[in-house]
Amino acid sequence: MAERLMGHAVAPIDTYVNVREIQPAAVLIFREAGVVTGVISALFLGALALPDLLEGRFDGITPDLALLTTEGGSPALLYSWGIAAQTKLAATSILGVAADVPAQLYPTITAFTRAVTAAGRRTATGRYGYRPMRPDDDEWLIRTPATAELAA
Repeated sequence: MAERLMGHAVAPIDTYVNVREIQPAAVLIFREAGVVTGVISALFLGALALPDLLEGRFDGITPDLALLTTEGGSPALLYSWGIAAQTKLAATSILGVAADVPAQLYPTITAFTRAVTAAGRRTATGRYGYRPMRPDDDEWLIRTPATAELAA
């Protein structure tokens, strides 16, 4: 569904399965009448992922599983792996989760994403406070912790 809606390659299903073995909540789905109509996914990463993220080398199609934090570990970074919805109800639900979970549960973590569609870029920058990491590249986005903004 996400690949069709985005018109862009997404991770293969075995990658999602492997990620969910490490982080069961990394991929959440929304169903209506038993049909998947929305997906939201995020990866919690250790500090070793920072250089790849900052340099735009992080591979979201086949992420390095060694970079994922495991149960009981403290994530250093968040990578918004993907959001897709094909109905208004799914979009409203998914977008609410995308806003509330990081802000409430991990307010001190810097988040990254790669906006591969214009709609994704508008949503990330307009709704979630992401900004381009480099002036000449608006595909790789970063969102600094809300606590850092409040302190400033």
